[in-house]
Amino acid sequence: MEFERVNSSVDTEWVKMGNVSYMTFVGKDVVAFGKGCFIILYNLITHEEMIYKANSEERGEGVQCLVGYQQAHMFAFAEMSPYPRVFLVRYPSLEHVCVLQDY
Repeated sequence: MEFERVNSSVDTEWVKMGNVSYMTFVGKDVVAFGKGCFIILYNLITHEEMIYKANSEERGEGVQCLVGYQQAHMFAFAEMSPYPRVFLVRYPSLEHVCVLQDY
């Protein structure tokens, strides 16, 4: 499972997030913004930016809500679907800790 890492030294000032739907802290130095099918994680100290794409069955289909857990450097989000799953994701590896689903 590959995830994109974005180098903040690349000039991307033209990229606009628009109206942010969800915002939370993941650790004391990392802010996460959720919109549509993207979660942008921005480290306030190192200025590193990472993008999690929730645009597939494997990684989730959209971001309906987003919450961070500061002490464990994790975040969770529910996908945007009639029967949403909840994904718990570890930062900075962006690996899934678990996926909660109701049948």
